[in-house]
Parts: sequence; C-alpha cells; structure tokens
Amino acid sequence: MLDFAFDIHSNLGMSCVGGRVNHRNVSFRETLKNGDIVEILTSKSQRPKADWLNIVTTSKARNKIEDFKKLMLQKLTKIHVLKS
Repeated sequence: MLDFAFDIHSNLGMSCVGGRVNHRNVSFRETLKNGDIVEILTSKSQRPKADWLNIVTTSKARNKIEDFKKLMLQKLTKIHVLKS
C-alpha cells in the first residue's frame, strides 16, 4: 500500500499511516491486488522512516524516502554548524 500511496502523490506517501482495503483496516505494509478498493489514511505528524526502505518496492517510493532522509540530514547538519 505504501508504494501505491507514493504513486498517487509523494506527499500522500510521506504522511501515510495505514489504510483500508476493501473496507477493512490494514497497515501500509499490505500488498494490494488488482481490483482492491483502497483508502489511504494519513497523519500530518507522520514522516518517512528509514525502515520504510525495506517495505517499498518501487523506485519512485524509494527515491522519495531517500530524498527526505538526505534533506533531514542536511537540516540537522546546518543546525549543528550554526550552534558551533
């Protein structure tokens, strides 16, 4: 499901916390099948986690997660440099 969320829109994937498939609650690790009815659940406070790279299979999702990790590392480095 996480790959599907990223495929729809990267911001949807970044904030995905789970979903519903065929009207039942599932985690974002759920594998979708052709014909499934999918609802993506999001949270404004959700951010991509490093272990998501072990879940996603598409390059689009993987690249977006890696880009987010790089951006966070740059921000942390910038803050550290400013404090020094």
